[in-house]
Amino acid sequence: MFTAEKWDPDRWAKMFKDAGADFAGPVAVHHDGFELWDADNDNWNAYDMGPKRDIVKEMGEAVRKQGMKYFASVHQFPIWWYFDEGRKLCPEGVDVNDPKFVEFYGDHEPGTDIPEDFQEIWYYKILELVDKYQPDQLWFDGSPPYDYQKDFLAYYFNAGEEWGKEVMVSHKDTQLPLFCSVLDIEVGRKDEPSMHKWQTDITLGGFSRRDDFPSWGYSHNAECRPINEIIDGIVDRISKNGATLLDVAPKADGTLPESQIEGLKKIGEWMSINKPALYAIEPASFGKIGTDQWRADDFRFTRKGPFVYAIKLEKPVAPLIIPGVRAVSDSKIELLGSDEEIKWHQKSGNIVIEDLPEKLPCDYAWSFKIRVIR
Repeated sequence: MFTAEKWDPDRWAKMFKDAGADFAGPVAVHHDGFELWDADNDNWNAYDMGPKRDIVKEMGEAVRKQGMKYFASVHQFPIWWYFDEGRKLCPEGVDVNDPKFVEFYGDHEPGTDIPEDFQEIWYYKILELVDKYQPDQLWFDGSPPYDYQKDFLAYYFNAGEEWGKEVMVSHKDTQLPLFCSVLDIEVGRKDEPSMHKWQTDITLGGFSRRDDFPSWGYSHNAECRPINEIIDGIVDRISKNGATLLDVAPKADGTLPESQIEGLKKIGEWMSINKPALYAIEPASFGKIGTDQWRADDFRFTRKGPFVYAIKLEKPVAPLIIPGVRAVSDSKIELLGSDEEIKWHQKSGNIVIEDLPEKLPCDYAWSFKIRVIR
């Protein structure tokens, strides 16, 4: 059923760019081991069957045409035990226990450790991914093969030097040291800002099957999550030095559900106004100008040069107090997306916004740009 006959990578990349994304890309291989690229040493791939397209290549070309960084995620290793229940329950010769599919499923006994030969095969798979497609970020659902971690990191970082660009590795859990990698917290968060950059991967679609299960893949009953919730999460992570990796879930024909397309458009409308408060910033608490806090009440604070951005997650109503921020006297405070003058005054350690535009410039998370005292 996976044919992707209606897939248009250029349309996807344009949608992602218009939504405010700075990086984008595919799941290159998921837990089943089916590669979405033209794999030289594995017949189980999207170029030789199913779509019969090099999805990793096409997506990379489309993303880079839009000026974004190219991301690819890999999930097969160390998910060695995913097929164990099938090995226990399927009769001999059926599916996971069928010798015809041993190249795809492997042939280990349930509960055994990951053997060296499987680690070596997987190591060379990801080297092929690096060499052929030069991803800017590789995301590991776990880590590179245990016995090959240092070799892989050295290979990838040296390749980046040869390409003349920075590359990064991101991962879940604690498999790699943070001085050379970025921690990803799946559907999670940090409670405070971190000096180490981090990211969260989370779904654009809602939850299906059971209340706590995110819809990573297509599900007919998983609509786009509320946009206010998505944007508030993006802002909260940015204020703590985190980034957001947002997952879309296409159908087997390569199209995205209409609710996700509409969700991306709404995110893009918000980003077209408010992205200056998010891009190339630091948590305000990392500096000593204007404020030493990253949050106060329902505000989140970011810092860029002499400016602090105070982003209010709930709809602002005048008079509005921005706690703990000291502005340069007589300077202009801007509400991003509005040309109207904002009248304000300083009251002790707080800013008081005296009035607001009758029509606010967006529907979620309103950003105030404030020149602050050095």
